[in-house]
Amino acid sequence: NSTIGSIFDESLFIESWQNRSSFEKYYAACAPQSLSYNYKTRFHLGTIITMSLSAFGGLVVAGQLITPSILKIWKRIKWKNQQRQTHIELEILKMAPKPINKAVTAYVHRTIHNFNLFSSDNKNNPDDERIGIMATRLYILFTIIGLIILSCYTLLLTHSHTYTIKGPSLSKFEDLHSMHSLTLNCPCSNFSMSHARIMSLYPRYHSICSSDYLKDYWLSYFGRVEINLDSVDFLTTDFRTSGQSFFKLITILCVTANETVENALKVFRSNRLVTMNALSRSQFHIETTRRLKQFQEQTIASFLGLIELIRSSIQTNQLAEETWTNVGPLSIYNNETSKWSFRFRPRDFYTNSCSCAVSDQCTRPVGFYLQETDNMLVPPNIIVPGLVLGCYAMDSLLLSTLECFYEKKCIKLLVDGYYFDVVDLVRPLDIRAVQIEPLRNEGSRFYPNTTINEIFSQLFIEDWINSSNFTAYYERCAPAQCTYTIQKRFDAGHMFTIMLGFYGGLSTILEIILPSLVKTSLQLWIKRKKPVQSDNPNVITTDITIYDQCSSSSKNAHRRRHNVFTKLLSLNLFVSDPPSTEKQFLDQEVNATRIYIFLFMLCLIGALIYSGPFSEERESFNEKYPTIDIFNDFHQKNISSLSCPCSKAAIPYSNFLSITPKYHSICSSKYISPTYSMNILKNNDSVSLALSTHYRLLSSLCRSSRHFINNATDVFGTRELVTVETLTRSSFDIQTKALLSTFVSKISADYRRTLSFIVNSFSVNQLLHLFRSNWQVDFTDENEKNVIKTFPRRFSSSNCSCAISSNCNEQLKDDIVIGCFPYDGFRLSKFENFSLGKLNDQLFVEIWTNTTNYTNYFQTCKPSECQYTLSDKNNPLTMLTTVLGLYGGLTYTLRLIVGQSLLAYRWWIKHLATRTNTNEIN
Repeated sequence: NSTIGSIFDESLFIESWQNRSSFEKYYAACAPQSLSYNYKTRFHLGTIITMSLSAFGGLVVAGQLITPSILKIWKRIKWKNQQRQTHIELEILKMAPKPINKAVTAYVHRTIHNFNLFSSDNKNNPDDERIGIMATRLYILFTIIGLIILSCYTLLLTHSHTYTIKGPSLSKFEDLHSMHSLTLNCPCSNFSMSHARIMSLYPRYHSICSSDYLKDYWLSYFGRVEINLDSVDFLTTDFRTSGQSFFKLITILCVTANETVENALKVFRSNRLVTMNALSRSQFHIETTRRLKQFQEQTIASFLGLIELIRSSIQTNQLAEETWTNVGPLSIYNNETSKWSFRFRPRDFYTNSCSCAVSDQCTRPVGFYLQETDNMLVPPNIIVPGLVLGCYAMDSLLLSTLECFYEKKCIKLLVDGYYFDVVDLVRPLDIRAVQIEPLRNEGSRFYPNTTINEIFSQLFIEDWINSSNFTAYYERCAPAQCTYTIQKRFDAGHMFTIMLGFYGGLSTILEIILPSLVKTSLQLWIKRKKPVQSDNPNVITTDITIYDQCSSSSKNAHRRRHNVFTKLLSLNLFVSDPPSTEKQFLDQEVNATRIYIFLFMLCLIGALIYSGPFSEERESFNEKYPTIDIFNDFHQKNISSLSCPCSKAAIPYSNFLSITPKYHSICSSKYISPTYSMNILKNNDSVSLALSTHYRLLSSLCRSSRHFINNATDVFGTRELVTVETLTRSSFDIQTKALLSTFVSKISADYRRTLSFIVNSFSVNQLLHLFRSNWQVDFTDENEKNVIKTFPRRFSSSNCSCAISSNCNEQLKDDIVIGCFPYDGFRLSKFENFSLGKLNDQLFVEIWTNTTNYTNYFQTCKPSECQYTLSDKNNPLTMLTTVLGLYGGLTYTLRLIVGQSLLAYRWWIKHLATRTNTNEIN
């Protein structure tokens, strides 16, 4: 039992919606190039071994350096305690301070002079001791110079310190933003939130929409009850007749405006604000204010665009107004048939002889007429201030003002006018209507003499009451952490870490290089200073042949290679203390050395392979605030793990995209001018009438299409492109191309559908129009009860009736067609071989010119950093670092293992020999 109206209003005749989604199709369209993920683990055997060996080696080196000093300090403290207990020795020290001071000074000087970090095992070799002392001095010099240079560099170097605040409160966030607004980054846990959660918006309407003038007791003013029907007859232009449509139309417009705003608010409240990072309070208010303002402007513009399209369709199709204000009846006598025929003619009784055939701005004053007046050309006897009569009821309303309803004197004029020239002929007016109060102008932004068109252009809205809730926004955003960066020049911890690491690396290198370098340098220096002597001590022999010199060099090189090979074969790293002279023990020590070297090389090779080709390590890189060139370089390198999140994920289209239509030349031609249409009508034939009608339609549709496009582009510009990751230029071009294509196709479809719906509503309601091409009106015969009758137009060429079809048409000339309504004939007509219907469907646009600005998009997206990871395989620095880190640990670990194994082997051999001897004795 549902009405058809309710079915249409509630569901558009739709029973149910069938939704289908395919993740497979989505994934195929997404087409990810690669997949990367990170995971945390507590146990990794290779890492544990590497770190343990590195730490062991470092601890051993540190222990070797620190332990002797600690023992010396301990002995010194113990010695001082003993000295304090000996009173006699203290007295001796007091009595003879100078010799002791000299002795201490000599001891310190001797210790510093003979300080040797590279002492050899053979303490009795003065050359080795000399080399060690010189290497120590160079070691200390280079170390001090390196540390001084590094300390100066680290003092001048600026470096970033990033701090993380977990779960910051709102007050903490605002404090951080006030101090570190440029580098503060607080990613939201929830990226999007509905407008209803963070914003509220309510309109306050003009007082006319809630006034008593729209209530039934005032509207009864126009639904008068005559005592004698035959004695009361008003002109349709009398306020007591035309005022009814005035107030009913205000009621309809107020209700429609309210419904439009409420429906738009429902959509607006369901829309979402997308922010990747928490906005500051000021940024939040700027963003919400922008969205609220855009909503207000779009809602008003969209509604007014639709109303304007309806008004222009009514006006250009010249629909007949109920009160005959735009057209009037005209009877013509045909001498041949001796019959009267009925016609419509445009009204031209308005000010300045304005005709409704060419203008919708024609007006004349509204007031009260004497009953004896039957001529609508006569001005009213009493004029109502502010109210005018237009071609259509909508024109009358919009061109009028409400100034009369703000003054008691004017309202009394209306109440008294109710009885003008009809005293005792109508029922008394409702007492509530008599006592009705004037409108109040307090708190209104509109003046009393403001036209209703201006008030309606704001949907009768006085102002918008809006508010935004930053606390609710922050609670919804709920950043899990905030990070900010501070640039510093001096940080003791950072400086100490760098210098300690530098000292460790420099120390290792110098320990390896300096002894050999000093020894080699001394040998070369001695050779250069020591000449070759002959048998005669006073004669230096310098005459050496080239052959003898080459032969001597070859023998020396062979000898050196033989010596090196012999030393390598007899290399012994496990010399006993005291050194053993037994060949068996020496062979065991040499074999243990070879095993040690083999294991050592094997471990180093394994470490190189582990840190090289088989490395699972990935190195992370961060680029803070990348420029567009840096971002493009990253993508040209085809780094699959690259991630550059936008600081602002939702970007309005207007920031990077603009659309400009190029209209067909017909919309700027002479044919759309009112003068041209009026001149054609002077020919007074059917073709000229059709042409004039088409050109007036053309002018109206060109104007309507411009308004429609302007409104649509404004709405399109406020929509947002949501990109979590910064788009590349190619992806940006693809996205914008798809957006533009969708916009062009959608705006054309929306315009065509809206206009067709309006005109079809004229057809299904069988509305009459000036040209009577859908329904004919004629006088009845004497035998019929009514004066005039109507019957549908039937086109002879196709035998089509407008009563059952709106597609009936008839061709007047090659390019001129008429239909049931002027718009129907216009669509089927042509202009210079162009279909006017197709031009209208395309909104008279020849080309859509679009401009995309990737730079603006990137600057609005503004990624705060780019992150990517790369495989760390075969990284020379990583391999060198790993090997150097393992070197010390492997050295001491393998020495310990191999040395203890050698001792265990000797013990086992000795144990076996003892058991064998015991058995033999037994």
